[in-house]
Amino acid sequence: MTTRYTEMRIAVDNFEGGTLSPAGQSGDWLDVFISFEGDLPVKIPNFAASPRVIVTPVKATKFSGGQLNVATPVCLARDVSTKGFRLAARNADPDFGGSFAFDWVAIEESPGVTGSVPALERGTFPPRYFAPSRESLLGRRTFSDHVYYLLPRELRLLDTKLSSVQLTATDQNVAGPSVPAVGIVDDPFEIDELDLSAHNTDLIAGSCAFNWATFSYSKLFDPTDGNTPDQRIDTGEVAEAWFESSGNAGDWRTWDVVFKSPFAVEPIVLLTANKRADIPVRLNPAVLGVAQAVTSHGFRLAARNSDLSPGLAGFHWIAIGASS
Repeated sequence: MTTRYTEMRIAVDNFEGGTLSPAGQSGDWLDVFISFEGDLPVKIPNFAASPRVIVTPVKATKFSGGQLNVATPVCLARDVSTKGFRLAARNADPDFGGSFAFDWVAIEESPGVTGSVPALERGTFPPRYFAPSRESLLGRRTFSDHVYYLLPRELRLLDTKLSSVQLTATDQNVAGPSVPAVGIVDDPFEIDELDLSAHNTDLIAGSCAFNWATFSYSKLFDPTDGNTPDQRIDTGEVAEAWFESSGNAGDWRTWDVVFKSPFAVEPIVLLTANKRADIPVRLNPAVLGVAQAVTSHGFRLAARNSDLSPGLAGFHWIAIGASS
């Protein structure tokens, strides 16, 4: 059975201070240990088993090093345990570096154990069209592989000052080719604007939509307020697979995932690549996931390697929806 949202152990926070060089240069990787035992915005959950971890990049500054901050961090959760995890991110853009923060959420299902959990909102942003990565015209990069959603000001659900925000690419309502774009919460401190930006890491053109969820730092989930339907959660991970380097045959892999029990309607699905803590250190590339063909019963997890190196990667996944 899927598990009630109130029967979750949840930790959420934001990590600031990540600076990335252009892809292929020294410093294009960030790797930092995140503890579940420190001063977190919500009560420390005391995980009984290793949770599922989702990570999303946050553009906290508009400029970096005198240039527009258009780096493209692809996030991973490595060596997850009950004590913490290693937050890793690689810049997929070979032309620009940048400075980023990172929102993360860690969730463990604990059926029968009810506790206080963060207020939750969720939904899906509609698909947008992306040019191929680094498309150029007359030898000049067009940046049509980068999209700004231009969210209305009243749509404050992505405010990273109030919540941990998570984004995952999906092919929902996409007609034609589906591409893996990196969703980025665009919340620069220099200007009072909030947006969602996204960058296509694929070599072909296509469209991409985004699942989103916010986990509040300051408000608790109240299932009796009359406005919140019964939320159910299913979580899991897929076994690691070998990915060839970007642009080579074998840089895509897929898994078929079946939920423990059906949701009432299609849930939103969140994804982050991972490396298990009990696997020896070895090549673990920056792989980006897409939630495809989502139904109330399951989904297809598709992933493409955005890295210059081949290697092994698995995925954590979290599905959030109403009970059937």
